[in-house]
Amino acid sequence: MANNYGVLLIFLFPMLGGVIGFFLGKKDKGTRNDWIDIVVTVQLAMLAYLAYMTIGKGVQFDLSLGKALGLGLSLTMDVVSVTLSILVTVVVAIITQFMKVSMKEEESSNRFYLLFMCMFGMVLGACMTDNLFNFFMFITLALLFAWPLLLHRKDKAAIKNANIYIGFVTAGMVLILSGIVILFGYLGSVNYNGMYTSVMSRGGNSALLIGGLLATFGFAMTAGVFPIQFQVTRGCSYGLIEVSTVIASLISKLGIYGILVIAVDLFVENKFYGRILLVAAIMTMIWGVLISLTATDIRKILMGLDVATNGFALLAVSLVVLGGSSNQYGVRSVVYLLFASAFSLAVLYMVSLELVRRNKTYEIKGLIAAGKGNPLLGAGTLLAGLSLAGIPGTLGYLGHSALFKSISTAIGWKWLVVVYIIMWAFLMTAVLRVFMKFFISKPEEKLRILTSEEERLVDDDSTQAKGKDDRRAYRFGEVLLLLVGIVQIAAGIIPQWTVGHKAVIAPFLNFCHLNETVHVDLKYFSKGAVIACVVAVVLCALLYTNLIHGILLRAIRNRKNKKLKEEAEQLNENK
Repeated sequence: MANNYGVLLIFLFPMLGGVIGFFLGKKDKGTRNDWIDIVVTVQLAMLAYLAYMTIGKGVQFDLSLGKALGLGLSLTMDVVSVTLSILVTVVVAIITQFMKVSMKEEESSNRFYLLFMCMFGMVLGACMTDNLFNFFMFITLALLFAWPLLLHRKDKAAIKNANIYIGFVTAGMVLILSGIVILFGYLGSVNYNGMYTSVMSRGGNSALLIGGLLATFGFAMTAGVFPIQFQVTRGCSYGLIEVSTVIASLISKLGIYGILVIAVDLFVENKFYGRILLVAAIMTMIWGVLISLTATDIRKILMGLDVATNGFALLAVSLVVLGGSSNQYGVRSVVYLLFASAFSLAVLYMVSLELVRRNKTYEIKGLIAAGKGNPLLGAGTLLAGLSLAGIPGTLGYLGHSALFKSISTAIGWKWLVVVYIIMWAFLMTAVLRVFMKFFISKPEEKLRILTSEEERLVDDDSTQAKGKDDRRAYRFGEVLLLLVGIVQIAAGIIPQWTVGHKAVIAPFLNFCHLNETVHVDLKYFSKGAVIACVVAVVLCALLYTNLIHGILLRAIRNRKNKKLKEEAEQLNENK
C-alpha cells in the first residue's frame, strides 16, 4: 500500500501554526489569536473531508516510515482515528476561544500558545497511530509540552502539585516503555493488529502477562485510575484551568484508550485480567465521586468528575474482556462514555473558567447564579451536565445504556448491576451539585478570599470581557458550548442515524476485533436500561437532599471551622 504523506499534515499543521502564531504574537496578540482561529478552523475542515472519505467512501489513508526494529512511525486515518481527532479538535476549538481573554494580559502568552498547539499536535498523533510504541511516544511528548503549561504561572501550590503529577506520569511512561520492550521481545511486533494476530497464533505466557500488566498500569497512571488516582487529581487541580481541561478531557481519556488497546489485542476473554480491571474500575468510580462530592474547589470537583467518568469507561473495558462474543455492548459503551465525558468536561471547565474570572474565587459556593442573564452559557452547561450524568436523550445515556446491557446480558452478574446503578446515582448527584451551585443556589456571604498567589490566576484586568474583541470571543465560545450540547442531544435522541449508525460504530467493533457481521442494532431505550436510569435518578434525589444538604455539608462546615480556629490561634500566637 502506497504511503500517503499528507497524513503527516494532520498533526504537524497545528504545531506549525503555533510556531507562526508565536512570531505573529510578538507584534500583535490580536493577529495571533485570529491566526490560531484560522489554524483550528482549517484543521476541522481537513478532518471533515477525511470523515467524508473514510465514513462515506470507505477510504483509508496510511503512512509507514522507518521500519527499523518494527518501531518506525506508523500512522493511519480510518474512521476510528478520524473520529477521535475530531473530538480532540472540537475540544481545542472551545478552549482557544476562552483563552483569548484569559491570556490577554499575559506577557508570556506567546510561549503558552506555542506549547499549547504543540501539545494539541501530539494528542492528534496519538489518535492517528496504529502502533503501541508510537502511541507511547506521542503521549509522552504531549505530557512534556503540558508540564511547562501547568507551571506557566509561578504559583507555589501549582508548581508543587504539577511536579508531583508529572513525576507520577513519568513513572507511568517508564512502565509503559518497559511493557512495550517485553511485548516486542515476545510478539515481535507492537502494531495493534500485529499483536492480536501473534497472540492468537502463539498464545500467551508469563512474558505476555507481565508486559501487558506493566503497560496497563502505566496507562492507568495517566488516566488517574485506582490506586494512584489521588496524586493525579491533586496534581492537576492547582494549575491553569485551560491546561486542566486538556488533561481531563483528552490526555486522561487517551490513557483509557491505551488500556482498551492492551485489553482487546492481548487479553480478550482473559478472566484474570478482566477482573483486575473490574476492581480498579469500581474503586476509581468510588474515589472520583467522593472527590467531586466533598471538595469545595471547583478545579478539584471537576477533576473528580473526570476520574469518576474514567472509572465508568474502565468498567466498560473490563466487560469487553469478560464479555467474550457479546462484548460489542462494552465497546459501544467505551466509545460513547469517552466522547460524552470529554465534551461535557470541556464545557464545564470553560464555564468554571469564566466564573472564576467573574467572581474571583475557586470556591464553588462563590460561583453562584452564573446562568442568570446569560442564556447561552446556561443552556450549554445544562446540556453538558445532562449528558455527563447520563440522562435519557443524551450521548452520555447511550454509554450508560450500553454499559447496563453489557452487565446484564453479556456478564449477567446481578451484584454488579446493583453496584453500577448506585455509582450512576452518585455520579448524577455530583453533577447535580455543580449545576445547583452554578445556576440556582443563593450566594453565601462567607467565602475564602484568594491568596496573593492565586490572585495572579484571576487578574483584575482579565476578569471581565472589556473590549469588543473580548465580548465577541466570549460570545463565540458560548455558542460553541451550546452547539456541543446540541450535538450530544441529537446523538442521544436519534442514535441510529448518528453515533449508532453502522458506518460509524462498525469500525470501532472491528478495531476491537469483532466482525461487522456481529453488529446489531442496540435498543438504547430498552425497558431494563430505562428502569435502571429511573432508579438511579430516584437515588440521586435522595442522596442530594439527605447527603449533600446533611452529612457532607455538616462535615465540610466543621472541617472549615476547625481550620479557621487553628488559623486564628496561630495568628494570636504570632501577635
